[in-house]
Amino acid sequence: MTEAEPNGASSFGSNSGAIAALADQEKLIGYPITLTKFVIFNILSLGIFEIIWAFKHFRALKGPGKSKTAGAIIFAIFLPLSFFDMMKEYEAVSSATKSPIVFNKYFLAVSYFFFEAVIKFADRFPSMPDWTVLAVFPFSLMPLIIVQRKINQLNTTLRPGIPFAQPMTWKHWLGLTFGVLILLAMLIGAALLG
Repeated sequence: MTEAEPNGASSFGSNSGAIAALADQEKLIGYPITLTKFVIFNILSLGIFEIIWAFKHFRALKGPGKSKTAGAIIFAIFLPLSFFDMMKEYEAVSSATKSPIVFNKYFLAVSYFFFEAVIKFADRFPSMPDWTVLAVFPFSLMPLIIVQRKINQLNTTLRPGIPFAQPMTWKHWLGLTFGVLILLAMLIGAALLG
């Protein structure tokens, strides 16, 4: 078995994008992003960046193509349900490499689903304090950080000459500005209503 042939299959389907990335020594595997940038983007966008992050990972696993893009969008929007598949896909892709990734998939998927459910449905329980969402949000990022850390380690090991800590581009600054404006609008709205 060569480095580019994973020995497992996942419910997400053919991982042609990830296989191509493994075969091409000049291409990064998955969507590596520094953990600092990942956390800052998520906090300033109030978690919206999670959808973009998931889309980029699923897109990298599937490779180019319109139908694959649509599939990646759907899997990203329903990340609490598809997070397990993402980890399973990366395990399958990396299994034939010298640095196979192994996740505690069930624990990470269930904990992420639980924290996201608390965030989404906290307002439906009058007995829950208002600050519950803010308290739970950092915990909801932990499973994603664990996955991202392993993807970064895989790239560091298998692609040592390719840096993935890219400087901030205009797109990053635009997204951060948008996230901060939404955060400010929400805080001002909450202050006016309270």
